[in-house]
Amino acid sequence: MMEVKSLSDIFLMLLISVGVVFIFVSTYFFRVIYIRFSIKNISKKMLNKLVLNDGIKYFFNGMSTILLLQIDVILIDYLYGTESAGIYLILWKIPNTIIMLGWRLSDPLQAIIAKNIQTKKEEMKVRFFSFEKKMLVLSFFLALGYGLLGKWVLEIWLGNENIPNLEYMYIIPAIVIAFSIMQRVYLSANYYTQGLETITKLQFIEIFFKVIFIVFTFQYFKELAPIVGWLFAFLFTMYFYKKNSLKVLN
Repeated sequence: MMEVKSLSDIFLMLLISVGVVFIFVSTYFFRVIYIRFSIKNISKKMLNKLVLNDGIKYFFNGMSTILLLQIDVILIDYLYGTESAGIYLILWKIPNTIIMLGWRLSDPLQAIIAKNIQTKKEEMKVRFFSFEKKMLVLSFFLALGYGLLGKWVLEIWLGNENIPNLEYMYIIPAIVIAFSIMQRVYLSANYYTQGLETITKLQFIEIFFKVIFIVFTFQYFKELAPIVGWLFAFLFTMYFYKKNSLKVLN
């Protein structure tokens, strides 16, 4: 059996697995479904739009999202060792799962607003504000639920003797859960609009806060440092997420 020596090995395996899946899926579509692809049918104007005008902003947004979700564990592993990275993964696993589920609820908003923003702007504003209120209530209860029940869930999952003992390890992730779910609401409202560029910049600001807190405050917050950093970033960026959404809707 192959020995996994570090997180870098795990990420390498994930990259290889994605490549293998991509090859199989591509083979299926091109050979079984007989999708025809011809470079001759792609004009220079279309190619510039896909790659340079539209494609580049989605590339940077995708990169900022990946870094936002992965930079913390990679940096902790590099600076403070595998044990600290393992502790971080334990205390962040459940909040991160809750956040991912919350993000999925906002994804349909991207297509709805993009399709109707030009012709049904007033209707989209009403639907957006209604959706925002519902997600705000949901994010509050999810955060409250983790703050109250997080320790109990970890005890069932790991056993009481294996749970890290860090101060505020439930309340801080709980607050970040609420902020992150609402962040995705505003990102979804901007995803297929010109507002995406601003959203991407805000995500890079959050990455910067995470890195700064990991490097300079780890001795105080330990493995909670990137989560505390993300929380402080939200105190600055959330206003601009909301403002950017209103700008698109208006």
